[in-house]
Amino acid sequence: YGENKASKAMDLYSRQIGALGVETMRHLTTLSVLIVGLKGVGIETAKNLILAGPRSVTIFDNGKVSIEELGTNFFFTKESIGKKRSEVCLDQLSKLNPYVEIQDYHGEITESVLQKFGAVVVTDDTPLEKLISWDKFCHSHKPVPILFLLANVNGVVTTIFTDFGPNHVVQDPNGDPVRVNVVEDIEERTNKDGVVEMIVTVAADDHKLQDDTRVKFDEVEGIEGLNEAEYVVVSRVYNVFPDADPKKPPREVLALKQFKFVKDDKFKGKWTGGGHATEVKTPVALTFRELSEAVVNPKHELFLSHPENEKMFLGRAEQLHFAKLALWEFQKQKGHLPRLHSLEDAAETVSIAKEILNSHTKLPENTSLIVNNIDEKIVTQVALYSTTELPGLCAYLGGVIA
Repeated sequence: YGENKASKAMDLYSRQIGALGVETMRHLTTLSVLIVGLKGVGIETAKNLILAGPRSVTIFDNGKVSIEELGTNFFFTKESIGKKRSEVCLDQLSKLNPYVEIQDYHGEITESVLQKFGAVVVTDDTPLEKLISWDKFCHSHKPVPILFLLANVNGVVTTIFTDFGPNHVVQDPNGDPVRVNVVEDIEERTNKDGVVEMIVTVAADDHKLQDDTRVKFDEVEGIEGLNEAEYVVVSRVYNVFPDADPKKPPREVLALKQFKFVKDDKFKGKWTGGGHATEVKTPVALTFRELSEAVVNPKHELFLSHPENEKMFLGRAEQLHFAKLALWEFQKQKGHLPRLHSLEDAAETVSIAKEILNSHTKLPENTSLIVNNIDEKIVTQVALYSTTELPGLCAYLGGVIA
């Protein structure tokens, strides 16, 4: 992606580059991804990811196509039934993007296999013990962690887990477009504490910058050193007005056209004209926990919530988490998930969920997820349809995880 080199790839990904940026695309085009599972979520993830343009995608699924999967994997036909999923999908996926290397893998997934990839995405019913083992290796991989993602659908319940390592830096925390303001005026002002501040007035009606935002100036005339500064940290300006009632304190009104920053000694001279103030995104370092920790004590703030509290099913996320834990434990004991519409399997899943809750209550305080009681109806419904995938949820989850 050299600036002076026009390429077919640049033309192919032009809209994506406009949305994600050249730097993100540069990283993506060097990424090798392993996708485990090619049912509904897996094929949607593979399709979306291949169209996005990583260096290579390796698919893994030695399971045989069954008739019910024709409704969620758009590459399966009646002739596919009984054939290996990865073999059926390989040729079709290879046609999506000629710039991406597509291959399938049929052997055992070991640490030596995992370390060949920059990201591992699991979308099938891999047992929890194996998931924890894979994630642990990816989390601690040196010199950089291997991204580990888990996504699957059990009826109308979806599960997403991501682990990008102990220290993952996000360059663009919010994804909003970078704000650029035209400078209309810059003046010096000494505040009540004796600190000299530079008050910037912009042409827009609202600069839309928040406190502690980093801003880079260019083409400013008259102030020596300001254009050369890597960035300055700005804050919003409030104008003080006396209240109509003299007994009340003065009112502070936000000045939407102005922001300020502390004057540095290297800034010399007065503003004479021109200038742009461009927002500089502040990188944020995130710490991801391993799956072994997250399954026992998920962070409550990571549960999805509805913006309108009155429409929230309060406590539902916690109950669904215990239902998912019970599914994994049932699978460990029986070698498969609860059978479709099996009331016997569902009742056993409920009993397992209660046992898991009981074990959590015996752990040290604040180290595990605890609820007052297991909602038997919720766990039963999850168990009855745990082996099914709904096309709409598969498409949604495949888009999110890709």
